[in-house]
Amino acid sequence: MREPEHSDDYVWHFKLQDADLVAGEDDALTEMVRQQISALLRCLTFTSDGRDVRVTGFRFLDDPSREHLLLPSLADAESSELE
Repeated sequence: MREPEHSDDYVWHFKLQDADLVAGEDDALTEMVRQQISALLRCLTFTSDGRDVRVTGFRFLDDPSREHLLLPSLADAESSELE
């Protein structure tokens, strides 16, 4: 086995938590995006033209007719912060 090459670059490791899929969802990509948006909402607020935006879901550009909702507890938590 070969030794890994030394690099001055930093390597970041993140533990991914097991998450229950939203009822009816079985798409791993959708769940990954849902978890990433949820993580972002725990540390920032989305805005549009300088105003806070309440994010409750998302759509993929290749299927704009289908909305994927965020977990209800997260959407509720964000809305209480905006009030």
